[in-house]
Parts: sequence; C-alpha cells; structure tokens
Amino acid sequence: MHISLNGWRVTHIVGIFTGLALITVKFRLNHLLPRNCVLCDTDCAGAIDLCEHCLPTLAWNTHCCSRCALPISSAYPACPACSTFDFDCAVVPLRFETEVARLVQRLKFNNGRVEARILGQILLAAVTARYANARWPELIVPVPLSATRLRRRGYNQAILLASQIARKHRIPIIRHAIRRRHRPPQQTLTAAERATNLVGSFTTTRTFGGTLAIVDDVLTTGATVNELSRLLLARGASEIHVWCAARAPLEAIARGEV
Repeated sequence: MHISLNGWRVTHIVGIFTGLALITVKFRLNHLLPRNCVLCDTDCAGAIDLCEHCLPTLAWNTHCCSRCALPISSAYPACPACSTFDFDCAVVPLRFETEVARLVQRLKFNNGRVEARILGQILLAAVTARYANARWPELIVPVPLSATRLRRRGYNQAILLASQIARKHRIPIIRHAIRRRHRPPQQTLTAAERATNLVGSFTTTRTFGGTLAIVDDVLTTGATVNELSRLLLARGASEIHVWCAARAPLEAIARGEV
C-alpha cells in the first residue's frame, strides 16, 4: 500500500509552524528566562533553542518524493530511486543541508541533547500535521544501535527523537526488542556498499501487527530503514511508516557528506 503525502508538503508546512508556535507559547508561560539560539546565539524564548529568524531559514523539505521524501525539483507521485523500498511512506520535514546538517552532526557526535530537542520538536510538529486526519501507527520503533556503538556514544539519538513523539501522542515505543549486529558505519561506505552492509543486521524474536513507525535522525540512501522494515514486515507488521528529521539530497550522498 502506498500513501500519497503530496498534500502535507505545502499545506501542512503551515501546521508545522503552528505546532511549533504553540510549543513556544507554552514554554514562555512556564520559563521566563530566555535561551540563546544555537545557530546565531541571540536570545530566544522558544522551546527549541532557535530564534524566530533562524527557524524559517532552515532547509525545509517541501518539494520531495511522496513516498521516500527524497528532495526533488517538483512534487512527483514517486521517484525512481524508491521503487525497491519496502516501507510505505516517509515524513521528513528537513533537508540534510547547511545548518540542518550541523544540528544532526551535533546530535550524533557531540552529546547533542539540545539538538535532540530541536530536531525532535520539528519532527513532532511534522508528524502531528501529517496525521491530523489520518490513523496513527500503533507502535514507534527507533532504529537501534549496535551494542558496540551504543557503548561508545552513550545514547541512541533515534530514541531521543522518538521519545518526544511517543510522550505527546501516547504511542508505545519499542526500545529493546530489536537487536542490531555491529557493522561498519554506513557513512564510510558507497551507496552500493550501504545496500549490502546491513543485510541481516537486525534481529528480533517478537511478533508485530498493524502499522509501525520507524524513527531515525537522517534518511540517506534508505538502506537502514528498509532493512529494518523488511524485518518488521516479516514479523507480522502490515504497514511501515518512516519518520526522520532530515533527508539527504542525492548530491550530498554522492559527495559522501552523510
């Protein structure tokens, strides 16, 4: 089953900013001391540490594939690059470019709890707008890290993002039922190598049903979420939706930037 997301690309961008504005109002009522914007260091009273000038200038993923959210020049029903994907749709509000790339790198490699809040709230606003008149997935599945990488990093950035959505919408989150074998980091490999590097890397003894949402920080070639999608579908899931903070353009993938 393929779900068209063309509608949210433009019309729901208003919903994203509305959601972020409501979060900001609530924050201002509960926290009177201003914070500094993580991008320009000016005062900001918002909940996500971005000022009113920097937030709109982020690389928003408004024109993209309706299935895999790959940035494209105009909105097509689907792009040729995603014809082999096993997941059904993707919600990805940002493009992995400029300041967004900086936020993601800090999230992953600099104990970026502030960046987790920023990207998590943006993703929360995007999925809230997307599912305003649609049925929500029954479970959230953050992409797991291998035990080796989790020990080195000390946290799973996908869980930091997923937890914000799970708390807001009271959706159960799967934290420990899926294991991941340690493999070379995807960002060190070519697109062809990424496609085979993760084959068989996820395992679980649990069975699932219904619609599940996979959460990760960046959707690059799609190899990681697609391999996890195959496992979840094989274990009984009927649909897989993918929620990521940022989508890498083809140019960034080709340059090895992500």
